[in-house]
Amino acid sequence: MLGVSRPRYGLLGVLLPAMLAACGDDVGKAPSDAGGSPEGGAEACAAGQVALDAGGCRPAGVPSDGCGPGFVHDGDVGCNPVLPTAACPDGLLALPGETTCHEVAPCGASRWGEAPIDATTEHVDAAYAGGASDGTEAKPWTTIQQGIDAAAPGAVVVVAAGTYLEDVVVEGKPVRLWGRCPGQVEIVGTALAALRVGLDAAGTEVHTLAVRGDAVGITVSGAKTALVDRVWVHDTAYPGARADNALGSATITVRASLIERAHGEGLYLSGADATIEATVIRRTVGQGVLAVTGGPSGVRSSLALSGSIVETSAGTAVSIKGSDASIEASVVRDNQPNSAKKFGRGVSAQDDPSSGQRATLSVARCVVERNYDVGIGALGTDLAVEATSVRDTYPSALDGTDGRGIAVEAPLDTQAASVAAISATLVERSNEIGVAVLSSALQLDATVVRDTKARASDGIFGVGLYVGDVAGTASSSVDVRSCVIERSVSAGMLVRGSSATLDRTLIRSTAATAVGGDLGDGLAVIASSGDNPTTAGVTGSHIEGSARAGISNFGAIVTLGTTGLECNPIALDGEFYQMADYQFVDQKGNVCGCDGSTKGCAAVSSNLAAPPPLL
Repeated sequence: MLGVSRPRYGLLGVLLPAMLAACGDDVGKAPSDAGGSPEGGAEACAAGQVALDAGGCRPAGVPSDGCGPGFVHDGDVGCNPVLPTAACPDGLLALPGETTCHEVAPCGASRWGEAPIDATTEHVDAAYAGGASDGTEAKPWTTIQQGIDAAAPGAVVVVAAGTYLEDVVVEGKPVRLWGRCPGQVEIVGTALAALRVGLDAAGTEVHTLAVRGDAVGITVSGAKTALVDRVWVHDTAYPGARADNALGSATITVRASLIERAHGEGLYLSGADATIEATVIRRTVGQGVLAVTGGPSGVRSSLALSGSIVETSAGTAVSIKGSDASIEASVVRDNQPNSAKKFGRGVSAQDDPSSGQRATLSVARCVVERNYDVGIGALGTDLAVEATSVRDTYPSALDGTDGRGIAVEAPLDTQAASVAAISATLVERSNEIGVAVLSSALQLDATVVRDTKARASDGIFGVGLYVGDVAGTASSSVDVRSCVIERSVSAGMLVRGSSATLDRTLIRSTAATAVGGDLGDGLAVIASSGDNPTTAGVTGSHIEGSARAGISNFGAIVTLGTTGLECNPIALDGEFYQMADYQFVDQKGNVCGCDGSTKGCAAVSSNLAAPPPLL
């Protein structure tokens, strides 16, 4: 026990130093030598490093071979997408790995583009004025609907250059619709949807054309499979694409397409499934992608997004409610607050209180950057994040709070804890909090959280990893392994009313607040005003260069072993707080000191002020 057993509310005891036991096996070592793997041996790695299966160690963060296709490692611990330096103009796109903007699909020399024409093909050309249309190349139909109505099930309908002012419906059979190219063939919707794929039309395909108008761009309902390939959906008065279960199961695949300047959502899913590949969704007046449960029974939607970009939406880029989503090798960036100055988030997943369903979200090998409020958010959600770079999350445009890189939270109404696993990830230049865990559970492995900025509204916080309860409700639990938390403000890691374990983790260079010049603890462990106990277990770790205390303990229990505390003005501080005394439990092997000198690790009470509660 690192605190003398004292009357729990004895004020005199608060002012007496509690002595950590002698340095044990680490006597004579510099503090920087402490904090390796507690198991020792040839494979022992320093705090903040990861042991490799083949031997040796690597830094925490995204490994050099961990970036997705179309991304390059930054030579440090993150990834960057390979893209043009300037934004692509309307109608052009670039995907991760491409350095120049290009058309959605080339027009070519043929009147019918690259369509696979055969004896059953129906031809459409709005410019034909010869009369007696029969769908042949010589006498084409003049509207797309005529071609679809005349087509045999599964037949190809080819469309020549032109603007087709009509609401096209495919139902009762599948067809394969081919335009010459999106730059020359466009369907302009006028009512419900420019193009609707309905009942008994499973297997319908739409290729190389454009869709716009005062309607939904493309809607799918009651068709179990529909393919949208190299299509430019733009300037729609409602969602660019929509799939729902109003008429039965719906599945849509969008490939190599561009959806821009839709209203409401770029892509909306309600009880439907979507696969989005190599597609750009941008400049949406509303959310980029929204997936929700559909129908009275709450049918889950599912989204698989890969090799794509979702950017510059006015709202949340990707929002999941009571549904399932996976995002891989994609970029989510530059999303803006809506007209009410809210949101602008990157990726957000939450439970659906009406159906009681949790959301699931996985994000792998992605870059999520320059969004507002939250980079990646989980609310009553099962979350997995791997080898992803989350950077430059801006504070809320409404009040200057938040700006969190990754938020793992329980909603106040249902109090359904999120459960998250984050590994080999970089979270940098967030505002207020790098990674926030509120009444939820997190496993954090081999991750770097750095350069978290102070809260814009008051200059306080800037915490790398915050672990707490929501308004005195359920506590959080975190397990942190082989991570680096550096250059935070107020506290590198803060635990309040919750439990945390740290193993082989490096916390360094925590700064004091710019406002008042106080705080600045590497690890702050604080008793809650509620009934949740606060505990932290620290092994094999290293805390250095804090502005105030290496570890500050406010009425909590901290267990400490094989850990180095280097060049902190106060190595260990304990304070009576929330009617509770502090305790340090010594597991031996701890080293304190600075610049090569060592000493016993003595816990003192310096009348330090605790970091304030989170707003």
